[in-house]
Amino acid sequence: MSELPDYSNAFADPGPEPVTEETFFDQTDQLRKILAWAHARRVAPWALFLAVLVRVAARIPPDVRLRGLIGGQASLNIFAAFVSGSGGGKGASDRVSRLASPADIAIRIPSSGEGIAELFTLRGKESEENERLR
Repeated sequence: MSELPDYSNAFADPGPEPVTEETFFDQTDQLRKILAWAHARRVAPWALFLAVLVRVAARIPPDVRLRGLIGGQASLNIFAAFVSGSGGGKGASDRVSRLASPADIAIRIPSSGEGIAELFTLRGKESEENERLR
C-alpha cells in the first residue's frame, strides 16, 4: 500500500508579517519618540506605549464620543493593566510616561472600596439617552 502525501499545510495562509517592536514603533514620529524615551530610561517600550496611551485618553473630555454607527454613541475609554512581578517595571513605566507625556491629569487614589464607588458616582437625573442632565 502506498503512503499518502502530506497535504496538511497545503492551504495554510501565512498571514501578514508579524508586528515587531521595530515595525510598530517606526510608524509615526510619536511612536519613535516613545521608543526613544523607553530606551533612554530603560523601561519596556510596550509598557511605556500603554502608559502614554492611558494619559492621552485621560485628556480627552468625556463628551467626545464616536458616532453611533451600530447602537448608541461610544466613549473613548481605555482600561489598562500593568502586570509584572515586584520590580518588573510597572511603576517605572508610569513615571516615564509622566515625563514623556506631561499633562495636568487629576489622579485619585481611593482608600477603600466605598471610595472607588464614590469616585464614579454621578448625581442628578438622566435623560432618555442615558445622558446626565445638568
